[in-house]
Amino acid sequence: MTSWVGHTRLLVALVVMTVLAGLAGCSLPLLERPAQADRTHTYTLEWQPATPAPVTPAKGPTLLIASPLPAAGYAGSAMIYMEDPLELKEFAWHRWADAPARLLEPLLLSAAERTGLFRTVVPAGTPGETDLRLETRLLYLRQVFENNRCRVEMALRATLVDNRSARILGSRDLRKSLPCASPDPRGGAITANRLVAHLMERLQVFLRDRISRFKRP
Repeated sequence: MTSWVGHTRLLVALVVMTVLAGLAGCSLPLLERPAQADRTHTYTLEWQPATPAPVTPAKGPTLLIASPLPAAGYAGSAMIYMEDPLELKEFAWHRWADAPARLLEPLLLSAAERTGLFRTVVPAGTPGETDLRLETRLLYLRQVFENNRCRVEMALRATLVDNRSARILGSRDLRKSLPCASPDPRGGAITANRLVAHLMERLQVFLRDRISRFKRP
């Protein structure tokens, strides 16, 4: 009898310990989530033009900035890096504030406005007709680690279209790479913003070059 009671108590103790262990295992991720959230760093893309905005021309064409499109692999807000030429990887605790292509949209609008070429520059979705349309595709924005070195690469394809005739006035791939400010995600974000400045200036050169092909009716 005493032996049976002892075995019963031991069995009950084992069951209780198993249940408690299970509860602890279930609660652990809940306890870890705030700590994980605190570890997440979010970055954005900005461009501060070095020169003041020119006077808007009274008779220039109007331009629509179409929503930039991302290439495959770059549609999300993940910060992409590469250690192998064929593999895209994502930093675990570092992200863009939005998909990089969407972060570029207001910068493209500002760059076009500051060329002094257009009477009006409007974003996608604005009602009414415009003379021209700027279409862009973000081909890549990535941090590359290779041979103990780090660089950030960015490429943007820009296409200027005559809305009346649907004629392409010009298309150009704008590419640039720079050494990382530091070999980590924050250094990559800093360098990416420097790349944006380069590409916005080159976009302005492209627009000035191609606007000469546009003939008003």
